[in-house]
Amino acid sequence: MIMMKKEQFFTAYKATGITEEVYAHVTPFLEQFMEAFANTTGNSLYIIDYYKKNFLYVSNNALFLCGLSPEEMKTLGFDFYINYVPESEHAMLLEINRAGFQFANTIQPDERCRYTISYDFHILPPGKSPLLINHQVTPIQLSPAGDVWLGLCVARLSSSSTFGHIEVTCSTSSDRWRLENGLWKPYPPLRLTDNERAMLRMTVEGATIENIAERLRRSVHTVKFYRRSAFEKLGVSHIAEAIMVAMNKKLI
Repeated sequence: MIMMKKEQFFTAYKATGITEEVYAHVTPFLEQFMEAFANTTGNSLYIIDYYKKNFLYVSNNALFLCGLSPEEMKTLGFDFYINYVPESEHAMLLEINRAGFQFANTIQPDERCRYTISYDFHILPPGKSPLLINHQVTPIQLSPAGDVWLGLCVARLSSSSTFGHIEVTCSTSSDRWRLENGLWKPYPPLRLTDNERAMLRMTVEGATIENIAERLRRSVHTVKFYRRSAFEKLGVSHIAEAIMVAMNKKLI
């Protein structure tokens, strides 16, 4: 028995005034940019169109598409979550969507694109074990009235062991909030240790793990621990992302 309908993802959505002329102006540039970004980073990327209630762009990453092609994924739209997410997690996805729009409405329109919502859930690739993935969704285009229209979704393997972990972060500060019992609650700011920051700074300079270990007077094993710890705190899976996020948040 299906526990949700795709229309339920949009009950909190209210943007208006997005014409086909606006689409014609924005869409070609976004699709070209996303294709280049996906090819360069290797990330699985989506552009969520909250106005037309579908996906405007889907990158070609078989691991996260449950055997579908990007075009099949775009055609399926939000039915993907109904078909390929465990029913026990449907209510959570709807709550994330509701709470995410609620949070966005508390932010001034010109600042909404600075905020990212992150969460973990399972997908069910046919014939394979459930796969725990992480989605990070950031508004990238607003309607003329300032409401969220298009969102960039970055999908990656989750570093957690359970689903949930619903959090909002800001790209220009260390502020963050977690969703608990339907309410957003401020969470302690993200902080790196001195050694974690030093490891990232040296990596930017081109130092290898061995070089970093020598300069910090630590073992290679310890430097690898600093790296794993930084990845977990920053919610990333490789060093290039860690450096980018840390620099964006002014942590290094």
